[in-house]
Amino acid sequence: MKKLKTFVFLLGAVSLLFLLQACATATQTDSQPPKYVFLMIGDGMGQNPVKLARIHAKLNLDTMPVKGELQTGNVLGKTTDSAAAATALACGVKTYNGTLGLDKDSKPVESSAELAKKAGYKVGILTSVTFNHATPAGFYAHVAKRSEYAKIASQAYAANYDLIVGYGISGLKEDAAAEDAEKAGLQVFHKNQDAFFALEAILKPTLVFKHFGYEMNRPKADSASKALNTYAAEAAELLAIQEPTVIPQDPGYGPVRDAVRPLNEYTAKAIELLSKDNPKGFFIMVEGGKIDLAGHSNDTYAMITELLEFDQAVARALDFYKKHPNDTLIVVTADHNTGGLTLSEKLPADLPARIAKNNTNFNGRKFTFRKNETIRTIEEKMAKFGIKNLTAAEKESFEKILKSENNDKVDALNRNALRIADARIGITWTTKGHTPDNVYLFAVGKGAELFSGVHSNSDVGKIMKGFYEKK
Repeated sequence: MKKLKTFVFLLGAVSLLFLLQACATATQTDSQPPKYVFLMIGDGMGQNPVKLARIHAKLNLDTMPVKGELQTGNVLGKTTDSAAAATALACGVKTYNGTLGLDKDSKPVESSAELAKKAGYKVGILTSVTFNHATPAGFYAHVAKRSEYAKIASQAYAANYDLIVGYGISGLKEDAAAEDAEKAGLQVFHKNQDAFFALEAILKPTLVFKHFGYEMNRPKADSASKALNTYAAEAAELLAIQEPTVIPQDPGYGPVRDAVRPLNEYTAKAIELLSKDNPKGFFIMVEGGKIDLAGHSNDTYAMITELLEFDQAVARALDFYKKHPNDTLIVVTADHNTGGLTLSEKLPADLPARIAKNNTNFNGRKFTFRKNETIRTIEEKMAKFGIKNLTAAEKESFEKILKSENNDKVDALNRNALRIADARIGITWTTKGHTPDNVYLFAVGKGAELFSGVHSNSDVGKIMKGFYEKK
């Protein structure tokens, strides 16, 4: 009997040992970082812009099960700019506005992308603005001023990342920048985007940065360009409009020089290239940068269009996740809110069509003021497009422009007319700058639960750096 009890005890002890080992193995396996990580940033993508976009389309963002919010303040607890926000999201530290990759004491701090590269992961940085702009630069640059474009570009070349994609370059001439990048050992595509899309494999660090034009420009129906007409059809489908129109010269971007593939196509190509022959995994940052620019311009139509295009890039990441659900993490957020977009409680049922109509009527193509306008002539022109009986406040907004020393009164008058037209349908803007509001945080996949609830923006950087730091 005593021997039997001893045997049972030993058997139980062995079973318990195996159970503990199994639990330890499971814990160790669960603690492994995701193999494929996407950090997708809608620059300036506040909560109300997302709510407005939901009226236009079912967002891929909303299919992600983990939802939270991000606090966006800088190191002083004040409204952030894109540089300080990018440093928080990439490096996990708060810093001052205008600063990239440096902490509050001006000491360089490694980003999640830099650590991922050191750990043997492939790295891709993609943006719909210039590649040496604040948000992408937060993942490879360490400078005191975001305006140090030449220094930032040189640090991009030295980062040794597998792929960097941007729509142009800030502060430098394209040909000279391409030459410098090639001297640094990079493969450069800046004259022909189709050559990049024909690429079958990345054999050395690759840079794609030609300014192909304003990403969301759409052509007239009679355009001779077949490629452009394809994009026109996509825009019509996204925004439920019948006749997409072209912006021959968009403020802030200059004249349209060429067709451009949208951000979601670049995202798909990056995924294809970075996942090929890659047993270790990758880290990809994708920025929808022009949501912010539209917010600064208080341009509702452009903001929605850019946000929807960014959401299409999210869809490409989700397509990859569905094929690798146990190894992939996707996190989507914003660096800050731009423009202070405000929505009325009651919006017209045909809101998307009205936004598109306002854009067509008041964006300067069909509706152009002259420098010598008066309040009377302004009222007459506005009335022709259904904006009648201007209020005292609306008249005052025009009078301020007419009395100002603004070098481009025509553009200012057009933009003011557009803001008034949008306000009449329940859409107003409170600023042309950033606001301190919380932004949305979405996540799906391995480790997604780490991003639930309310977080500081620097928490994102800390969590993601934890995937690659040596334990």
